[in-house]
Amino acid sequence: MKILFSNPKAQNIILKRKLSKVFENVLLQNSYVLGNENLKFEKNLKKFFNIKYALGVNSGTDALKIALKALNLKKNSEVIIPTLTATATGSAVLEAGAKPVIIDVDESGNINPLILKKKISTRTKAIIVVHLHGNPANINQILKIAKSIPIIEDCAQSMGSKINKKKNWNFWKNCMLQLLPNKKFVSYRRWWCNYN
Repeated sequence: MKILFSNPKAQNIILKRKLSKVFENVLLQNSYVLGNENLKFEKNLKKFFNIKYALGVNSGTDALKIALKALNLKKNSEVIIPTLTATATGSAVLEAGAKPVIIDVDESGNINPLILKKKISTRTKAIIVVHLHGNPANINQILKIAKSIPIIEDCAQSMGSKINKKKNWNFWKNCMLQLLPNKKFVSYRRWWCNYN
């Protein structure tokens, strides 16, 4: 008997009937992006996270760049990011004209608050917290350490994870979510940016 490591086909068969109609509607729309399904999703996302704004954008890099741009960073500002993240995280920081300061992660794979405390300087203008594998970073400790430094939460791999009964998108103003097949909430390539 062959035991599969994963079996997306079995999962997809269960979802096929429900999703076929939605896919058909999307495929028959005369647009590549946005459209009615996008608007519905943004509305549902706002409701799910109890947030004021949700904006669909074309890539995770753009979602991060928008969040960084909203902070009006000055050239050569520093943005702290974890070592365990996508290259888009550092690229977005560089494109925003800032310098990424890369720090190690803790045993959970998330940004290490103890190292974070040592790396914050007068040039630190933002911290990007990447919540990995459905396991949120220690955001409460990070908030205490950061004080008034803005935090951008990358919830690509932990949509809806809770910390003390509070969903992870609700700890700071800038949050982003990625939807791809390897994420907790699956979609064909789409990223979302939230600014509350």
